[in-house]
Amino acid sequence: MNRRTDRQRKRGSLTVEASLVVPMCVMILALLLSLTFYVYLRCWYTQTACEAAVQGSGYGVLEGRSGQEKAEKKWETRRRESGFSGQNVTGGVTGSGKEVQVKVSGKVSVWGRQNLIFETGIRQKIIRPVTFVRKVTAFRS
Repeated sequence: MNRRTDRQRKRGSLTVEASLVVPMCVMILALLLSLTFYVYLRCWYTQTACEAAVQGSGYGVLEGRSGQEKAEKKWETRRRESGFSGQNVTGGVTGSGKEVQVKVSGKVSVWGRQNLIFETGIRQKIIRPVTFVRKVTAFRS
């Protein structure tokens, strides 16, 4: 009789442990998944800002436009392509004749709350390849 009671106790304790451990594991996985969305969005918008700044600094000058114009066009195009985006994502392109600057900020909601805020800023000098090649050629001769 003693062995039988021991087996029933062990089965009951396993049920209680599983009822606590399984929901805890599911909550941890859900938290990790939502943090993964935050990291993904942050990386995607950082890449987009870098791409817009480089496009504006190089190709904008070659096409005869200001770097800021080309960067704004690229930013708007890439922003519309975003599969899923954070909330209140704002981006601004500023620039002068010497550099292009792109700033992006927004919020990512985790479990319905807008907790995680991201902000990135990229600054790129205007690349003038023709002028650079001419300077190198003049320097060599």
